[in-house]
Amino acid sequence: MKKMKKTETNTSKKPMKRLIALWVVFVMLIVPFANHVGDKNGAKAEGGETVVSGAGTKTAGLDYVPVQPKNLKLEIDDNDTNINNLKKKDGVETYTLLKGKQEVWNIYRPTVSRESNLPENSEIKFEYIIYDKDADVKDTAPDSATTVDTVDNLQDNEALTSGNKKIAYYAYIGSKGDGVESRLQCVVNIKFVDTMFSVSDGIYQDDTKLPDGAIVTDAKLKAGISEAADIRYYVTDTDVGDKTLASNYNSSDALTASDVLTKKYAYAGYFYKDSLLEYKELGSVTLVLDTKEPTVTCRKIEEQNSDGSYSAIDEKYKDADSNIYYGNSKAYKYTVTIEDVAGEGEGASGVDASTVSAKLDNTDLTVTPVSGENNTYEITVPENTLSTTEAKKVVVTAKDCVGNETEETCLVKIQQVDPAYTKTTVRFTDDPNTDLVETPVNINGYKTVHVEYEFVGDGGYTDASIVDSDGKSYEITKDEFASKLSVKRTNTWTLEFKVPAADTTNSTTIEKCKVSYKDGSSDETLEIPIKKILYDTAAPTMSAPKIERSTDGGFAAPAEVGADSAEIYYTEPDVPYYRYVLTVTDDTDGSGVKEVYAKVGETKIPFTQVIGTNKYVYDCTENLSSTTSFALTVYAEDLAGNTSEGLQLRPIQKVDTGLKVSYEIFSKNTGTALTSAETTALFSKKYTNQKYQLKITATSAYKIDNITMYSSAGTKTGNVIGNNDAEKNANRYSASATFDIPDGDVNEFFENLYFVVKDHGAQELNYPGNADGTQHYLGSILYDHTVPVLTGVNDAGDKWYKTYTLNYKLSSGNETPESPLTIAAYTVSNGKESPQEDRANGTDASFSGSIVISESQSEQGTKVTFTAKDACLNEMTPVAYTVKVDQTKPEIDFDVNGKKIVPDPIEGDVVIKANVSDNLTIQTATIRVQGPNTDVTKSICDAGNAKQNTFTLENLIGKKAEDGEYTATVYVADKAGNDSTQTITFKVDNTIPVVTAKISDGVTAGKQPGKNFDGTDCDYFYRSNVTALLTYEDDNLAQSKVVVKDNGTIVPVQWSRVGTTNKYQAAYVASKEGAHTITIGATDEAGNAAVTKQIVFIKDTAAPAITAVINGGMVYNENMGVVDLTSDATVAFSVSDANEDVHDFNYQLIKTVPDQLPVTADVLKTDNRVFGYTDEADYQVKVYSVDKAGNRSAERNVQFRVDKTAPELQITGTASGSTLNAGTTLTFSMTEAFWWDASGTITITRKANDSVAEAAYKTIDFKPTARVTTMTETLSETGEYQVTFTGKDRAGHTAEATSYTVRIDTGKPIITLSGVSNNDKTTKQVEFQAQIEEDFYLTKSVRIQATRTYLDPTSYKEKTEDLQITGYNPTAATTLIRNTFTEDGIYKIQINCKDAAGNEDTQEVSFTIDKTKPVIDPKVMSAYEGTLTSFAWDYDLNDIIYDLTVCDAHMYLNGSEYDGTSEVEDGAYEMKITAEDELGNATEETVNFNLDTKAPTFIVTGVEDGEIKNEQYDINVSLQLDEDTLDEVTLNGSPVEIKDNAAAITVTEKGDYKLTMKAHDDAGNEAEQTISFTYGDKSHVLLYVLIGVGVLVVLGGGIAIILAAKKKKNN
Repeated sequence: MKKMKKTETNTSKKPMKRLIALWVVFVMLIVPFANHVGDKNGAKAEGGETVVSGAGTKTAGLDYVPVQPKNLKLEIDDNDTNINNLKKKDGVETYTLLKGKQEVWNIYRPTVSRESNLPENSEIKFEYIIYDKDADVKDTAPDSATTVDTVDNLQDNEALTSGNKKIAYYAYIGSKGDGVESRLQCVVNIKFVDTMFSVSDGIYQDDTKLPDGAIVTDAKLKAGISEAADIRYYVTDTDVGDKTLASNYNSSDALTASDVLTKKYAYAGYFYKDSLLEYKELGSVTLVLDTKEPTVTCRKIEEQNSDGSYSAIDEKYKDADSNIYYGNSKAYKYTVTIEDVAGEGEGASGVDASTVSAKLDNTDLTVTPVSGENNTYEITVPENTLSTTEAKKVVVTAKDCVGNETEETCLVKIQQVDPAYTKTTVRFTDDPNTDLVETPVNINGYKTVHVEYEFVGDGGYTDASIVDSDGKSYEITKDEFASKLSVKRTNTWTLEFKVPAADTTNSTTIEKCKVSYKDGSSDETLEIPIKKILYDTAAPTMSAPKIERSTDGGFAAPAEVGADSAEIYYTEPDVPYYRYVLTVTDDTDGSGVKEVYAKVGETKIPFTQVIGTNKYVYDCTENLSSTTSFALTVYAEDLAGNTSEGLQLRPIQKVDTGLKVSYEIFSKNTGTALTSAETTALFSKKYTNQKYQLKITATSAYKIDNITMYSSAGTKTGNVIGNNDAEKNANRYSASATFDIPDGDVNEFFENLYFVVKDHGAQELNYPGNADGTQHYLGSILYDHTVPVLTGVNDAGDKWYKTYTLNYKLSSGNETPESPLTIAAYTVSNGKESPQEDRANGTDASFSGSIVISESQSEQGTKVTFTAKDACLNEMTPVAYTVKVDQTKPEIDFDVNGKKIVPDPIEGDVVIKANVSDNLTIQTATIRVQGPNTDVTKSICDAGNAKQNTFTLENLIGKKAEDGEYTATVYVADKAGNDSTQTITFKVDNTIPVVTAKISDGVTAGKQPGKNFDGTDCDYFYRSNVTALLTYEDDNLAQSKVVVKDNGTIVPVQWSRVGTTNKYQAAYVASKEGAHTITIGATDEAGNAAVTKQIVFIKDTAAPAITAVINGGMVYNENMGVVDLTSDATVAFSVSDANEDVHDFNYQLIKTVPDQLPVTADVLKTDNRVFGYTDEADYQVKVYSVDKAGNRSAERNVQFRVDKTAPELQITGTASGSTLNAGTTLTFSMTEAFWWDASGTITITRKANDSVAEAAYKTIDFKPTARVTTMTETLSETGEYQVTFTGKDRAGHTAEATSYTVRIDTGKPIITLSGVSNNDKTTKQVEFQAQIEEDFYLTKSVRIQATRTYLDPTSYKEKTEDLQITGYNPTAATTLIRNTFTEDGIYKIQINCKDAAGNEDTQEVSFTIDKTKPVIDPKVMSAYEGTLTSFAWDYDLNDIIYDLTVCDAHMYLNGSEYDGTSEVEDGAYEMKITAEDELGNATEETVNFNLDTKAPTFIVTGVEDGEIKNEQYDINVSLQLDEDTLDEVTLNGSPVEIKDNAAAITVTEKGDYKLTMKAHDDAGNEAEQTISFTYGDKSHVLLYVLIGVGVLVVLGGGIAIILAAKKKKNN
């Protein structure tokens, strides 16, 4: 064995295995060395390889690798002198060798693949040079090159065993010199490596290297640094296999799971010439056949409470049908269990926790393992991932460790409730399908409106009242809220009220209604969005009914036929179209006409409205008939459902102008007319033997001219009688004609009978008609009075026949025409078959045929009777014939010894029974017996008589029967020639069969030998199937009568004949376990029984079963693996085998002390069954047993460990109980002898803060790698930690290190404000809340600053005050700061929290409460009240309105908005200012004023200013407005009396006058006016005129000069 190199990888962490490997290497090194030293001549090297002599010696213990380049392609240069040099890299080869295991010792001549272009008789010679790896290779061989003819063996110490070298091959032709050079052809790189393996070697799945212990379904082994290297693999189920044994390396590189769960350890070996030179541990994998994906179970769903905790969802808000949960929480949590369950015949690889994920539709969710619960996860669904319009589902995805993936949708979906959701439904209580929100409706009576207002909230509104847009109030008849919230968390407010209101008049419209109610103390309104309800109780009015006629269907020019009347109106022949017309109207504000219709039963006949009119028409043309009148009662209905009373319209009937024909048929014998049914029947069957008369009657508006009858009997014109006008009604006439059928006393056929009638109006009527192009007929009548007859019958006489056919012919009669036969029948009786046939088919008058007579039922024969009748009811007297027919063979009842077939030979008497019979007659019967020296025939009955006969064989043949085969035949015949024969063959035999049995084959241990009956060897115990050789011999013995039994049970065998004898043999193989008694017996066909033979043996193929019991109580089996014991061990074995050999028990012990190599003892054969063990070590006990049959038991391999010592554990690091502001690192150590089978668990619990319980934080598996193993763990997260370190070995010893505690705090407090958002504005009170979270809350401090800014109620100025907020616990787990703010104001709140570590958080919020209406400055408003003489608005509205928020302000004068700058005319005004703030608080202030900016106006009559006249003045003075006051009137300074606010003046004296008037109004405006006039001459007037003109000229000139100067200056 060669020494072997093992490549260590970090997949092996077991010093014991390393010791074993070192021991193996030691043995492998010493043994070859000893062999080599003993071989003084050195003729053989390790491994049995021969050292080539004469060159040197191969290094001991190394595999030599011959170097020989293959298939060099040599080319000759142009001069055919030299071989061309190596081109580029062609011919370069590399040999990679394992240092210390392989060497280059032989340099072989290369093989050449092409020499065809070399000169003839030339010889190629090769040389080589060995270069260092970095040396330059010469193109031409140096003188030091070594020639190689076949192989060159390197000299001592020249073998290449390490380092990297290059071997250069040179070649030349012939001899060097004279231009012949040895040129470079090939370079071989020699590369020695420390290992043939690489760091990438391992177990792979696809292209991924698997970690040690990975769980997979299949894997691939990959190893080696070179594809050329011979890498083989060794795969084993245990990690203690012999990795150094080359024969173990025969595994495939593919690993595939075939069992439920199997752990595989893999090794790679580097081989050269089947020698294992190096191996490497590739690691281990657990193969599991797992094709079933994990299962996901959604265990529960919880929702977040206001304090942050979670509780189960409220089931009343989950829809059971859709599985939708309607929630209103900030977050939800699903708890799921994910398990990997094994499929049938498979294993479970376990859930890969890293693959567990969840989505809400397409949104990733947070998945957290539940501490302390295996395979359980929590999935958090935040509020912001949900929708208020659709439900969303949680989908969980997970894979198991071999990649089987599952995707499970949690059954319950979540939809977030929209707090602003509302829905209003309005309908009538008696019509759930009416949607009053979208659809206008009409009503004609009181109805109850049903309103459902659905909203999110509790409701409980009070003091509800309803008014419509016109201000009318409605009585509420129902006002209630739902008893509980819906599944969608909505409440429903149901209101019902009657419409219309009590005082509503007809044709009233009801639209938008408003509900006023109180929500607590707040007044609120809700609009009911009613589209439109029209209240209408008046039915439409119908008038002016009439009938119109027209010559065209469109009634383009209709004519009225007369006033309405109850009398029938008959139509005019030349006017085809008629219609009803009437006028229909509805109220002015009514709902409108819906439809006008007449009713026929339950069917409505609609009238059509004439477009643009109130007229409705119905075209009744298609309804008119000449047989009945047509009349309608018409109704009108409006859209509110009011229907008018019916209006009866005048009846209409159509005039009949057609030519009509009818007919009657009379019996000529009785003179009476046939009924309608009798007439139909006559024409239907058309055949008769009675005589008739046919009468034709015709009616028309014109006289009848001609009546003619047509048929196959000819054309006959009748004598027309009548044509009077006695029946005249609308001018119709009637006439008739009569015809005889037949016309005489002979047969006659009236086929296809019809009539033609002509009137005097040129109308011609074909009856029954030919309008469709086809002549129709009344029918046909055939008169026939002759009787049917039978002819052509062949009589059979009094004779028996096997078959007989009777011929016949039946005819209707002997005249022409004849009616067809309705009966043409015969009946057969007293026959085996009694057929009846009626051949009449209703068309043929005669039938010929033949009848096959069936077998007679008695000796009287078969009777055939004929009957006949024609269609005209003429009937023939029945006729009968007799025929005798026998078709049945006689019967034979025949048996031998009671059997019809005698398969078996008969022993003793032979009894023959022979009975014969016939259904009608017997003519003759005999029996004949033939056999050995026998042939006898006897009659067994007289002619005509049946007989029963019983014979013995000896009686029949008159002697004793010899053995042999016999034939007995019975024959019988009847009078019709039918006969029968039966034959029975039988055999007589007496012989006893002979049988034998012996054991011919079987495997035995030879422990209890014996002999067969014929002296051959056999045994009592066999450990294989046993073959028994069986024989039987007899002349008349069926194989089925040979019975072979095994332990009393018949068994099948296959017999074969021995040569040409009557002897047969078979082999029976006993395959069942246990004792066997095999017997053979036989009984031949005659009932003779053979003497039974038997053989006895035991078949035992079951190996002994060995039971191993450890320490008196543990029954061991190999699946238990190595059993761990903590005290001395005793192993007791017991053998279970019925055939045990107590002296053949074999025992072997293998003992391994920790960190030592195993010691294997020799196998010991012993009677002992109990063994004891005391040392601490691993033990392997192998035993087996061999029973008496030679069966060897399976080897029992009992493995156990005696381990009496527990592991030692220790934790070191920062002192336990410390409090830190940063992380810390701990060191854990374990000391254990059986370290590879020991394990530890580091359990770390963490209390995240003061308010939660201690919870699992991390569990670390501690896996020892040596007798003393250490590892470290760093703690960095905030929390209080408790660390425990426990350990155990495989024997069950446990240990625990001293526990360790530490606290780390790095977090800061978190303040969350709720109840109001920053910059919120509201009219309601604010429920403010601040929630402070701090991990270690017992030492935190809280500081609050709060202010309110408000309006001073007197000055309306803003003022600010500080607020105190108390009632909270600053050291609570969650500090809740709550305060309700109710007063108006602008609030600012700042909260600060600081923990003991100095971490702090500050949050602040500002909001406004404004429940107060804006204030309009009353001083400004009062300034504009009363009567004003001028109006000017000098304010900005925002400056005189006071509120905490921005207001929307407007100013109105007399209802119209005023912009503050436009001119205001005089008059009375209402000035209104409105203001509404941001929160909807609204106010308005109103003042009234009267603007009067004009002085009073005087009205003066009787004089004009500047007037001059020479007559008396009568002057009246008054004011334009009565409310103004006339204060003073003077004439030339003298007061004038004022009376009733007016003055009257009469001027009678000539002179110049000045009339002065003064007045004032209530606003304080004053007026004064002076009028000058003259009572006197005109000269004075002219003077005054001239003076005035002069003054105007002077003034005008001066103004013109000034304007000209100014213009010049501007230019």
